[in-house]
Amino acid sequence: MTGSDPKTDLHRYLQDAREALLWKLDGLSEYNIRRPMVPTGTNLLGLIKHAASVELGYFGDCFGRPFSEPLPWLEDDAEPNADMWATADESREQITGLYRRAWAHSDATIGTLALDAIGHVPWWPDNRSEVTLHKILVHMIAETDRHAGQADIVRELIDGATGLRDGNDSMAPGDQTWWASYRSRLERVAREVGGRIPSHGTMNYEHLDDEAAMNDERENLSWQGFGEASRELAKVIAADGFEPDLILSIARGGLFLAGSLGYALAVKNLHVMNVEFYDGVGTTLDMPVMLPPVPSAVDFSAKKVLIADDVADSGRTIELVHTFIKDHVEDVRLAVIYEKPRSLIKCDYVWKRTDRWINFPWSCEGPVVERAGQVFDA
Repeated sequence: MTGSDPKTDLHRYLQDAREALLWKLDGLSEYNIRRPMVPTGTNLLGLIKHAASVELGYFGDCFGRPFSEPLPWLEDDAEPNADMWATADESREQITGLYRRAWAHSDATIGTLALDAIGHVPWWPDNRSEVTLHKILVHMIAETDRHAGQADIVRELIDGATGLRDGNDSMAPGDQTWWASYRSRLERVAREVGGRIPSHGTMNYEHLDDEAAMNDERENLSWQGFGEASRELAKVIAADGFEPDLILSIARGGLFLAGSLGYALAVKNLHVMNVEFYDGVGTTLDMPVMLPPVPSAVDFSAKKVLIADDVADSGRTIELVHTFIKDHVEDVRLAVIYEKPRSLIKCDYVWKRTDRWINFPWSCEGPVVERAGQVFDA
């Protein structure tokens, strides 16, 4: 059996965690790497900035090896959480470059000192502020892995991307349909155990979230709220640098958002696709169906297209439209007011995520006429 060197082993685990954390930024826009995805504002570039700052403190100051560059966000007069986000003046390259320089500074400490070398952590209580390099290595592996785990969740919330590191996703095999089914199964079990639905019967899970939510608090969107939501979405799209040539609305709910975004983004070219999925309140067809007249895919050729809908519920409707045009366009992105956690497709621009039943201002009241076979859908 080949022997191993404890310091080398610890250093390797630290470097693996560093690279996993940094990799989560790959392929994302400036907006998405800064995008706060949870109520406490956790964002990918902020995690990198924080990880760099922490390394420089533990492997630098604690062992009498201070870093030469100023870190103003750690000063006593800095605002709270200043190390957890990047200002508009701090570029991706600056923050990731700082992190790599932090690696080099830390690695010099690790390479120079023995594992039993003594350091002092001034921000820890006096009775445990004396530490060894060994202890700090273990601490920083745990610290970096914790933030890499946060980055895993944030990245998946942004665009659905998952994985341990480049070339090794460490995920169970399965396509989007399998994962949607898997998540649905877990949600059903959680609701059964939580007592929100009976554990017997033949309830179709495709509508479980909405039917259960109808008995609980609802998401109520007013006309004024819609105006604010669509305007905020437009600002996010513009900030991301995406300039669509046309907006493709999914009728009926997507018509309202598409029109509002068209004005806000100065896009006059609006198209409509009629898709039927709901055939009643909380009930659907087996699969979404495009209704005539179906636009020709050549109409979207070589264009940048923004698909707009009111909600990505199961995600199957917007996925159908996306699949229909994606091979014909220069670029296609998805914008919705609401996205449900169970959606099998993750949209690029989302105003709000919710698992509640949604009351939209255009559909919260029934029609003023009666037609044979009319559908009261979401």
